[in-house]
Amino acid sequence: MASLNTILAATDFSDDGLNAARRAASLAAEHGARLQLLHVLRADALDELRDRLRLPVDVRENLVEDAQRRLNSLADEIGAAAGSRPECVLRTGNVLDELVAAADHSDLLVLGAHGLRRPRDLLVGTTAERLLLRGRRPMLVVRGDAQLRYRKVLVPVDFSLHSMATLRCARQIAPTAHLQVFHAYENPYEGKLWYAGVEQDVIEKFRLEARNQALENLGNLLEKGLPGDAEVSTSIEHGEAKLLIAAEAAKQGADLIVIGKHGRTPLGEFFLGGATRATVARASCDVLVVPDHPRL
Repeated sequence: MASLNTILAATDFSDDGLNAARRAASLAAEHGARLQLLHVLRADALDELRDRLRLPVDVRENLVEDAQRRLNSLADEIGAAAGSRPECVLRTGNVLDELVAAADHSDLLVLGAHGLRRPRDLLVGTTAERLLLRGRRPMLVVRGDAQLRYRKVLVPVDFSLHSMATLRCARQIAPTAHLQVFHAYENPYEGKLWYAGVEQDVIEKFRLEARNQALENLGNLLEKGLPGDAEVSTSIEHGEAKLLIAAEAAKQGADLIVIGKHGRTPLGEFFLGGATRATVARASCDVLVVPDHPRL
């Protein structure tokens, strides 16, 4: 397992962006990682200021200088928490393009859940959601208190090959936390059985078999993924994962959810696994999304 060497924190200087930078600083200190702070100035917005509002050219330069000053100030503020002063990176261009490109040179991208929201995001999804579709590195979406280390982590698994990487990433990012490994199980034929008028006790039998199989699969996964780890427990619930994960995290008191990026089907992968997207949108705690081939 590769170590966590470089953390990239994206900020737009909002309160959420500040919280994300603080969480990134805490993780950098905990893992002995290098921390970079990134702010992207939207090129189209700068051009609009110049062309539509007919502002002088030096206004653009002033905006760049102001952004650099704010970035330096943030680096000074969180430097002690990070263990050293973060490197400041200021770029101009398309926000998503620049974030994806910069993240490719890091081991973890950290950003706020709502701080990067723009008005048009209400139609096409938040910046965080669109980054999930395009990004190739683990991405941490921060909502919670950045002052404390993660203490309880919910790890939803579906027993695909990717579940192992997700489980190990959870332990990597939170080495001292308790891991709650969670599976939402369903009998894929249950709806058809109800429709066909199959008796209740027969349906309950199939559901029990699905539960027992899930418990066996959980045991096998933990034995292979985290053998001998005493700070791991399991839980299962019947129902759709996308409807259950955020609620389970709240019930368990988790301060972080670590979840795989894709669904198990090609269609699910194209639309960014439904459970993953729903979890990022609904969770009240931080969410770490792990791609197919994480470098963590």
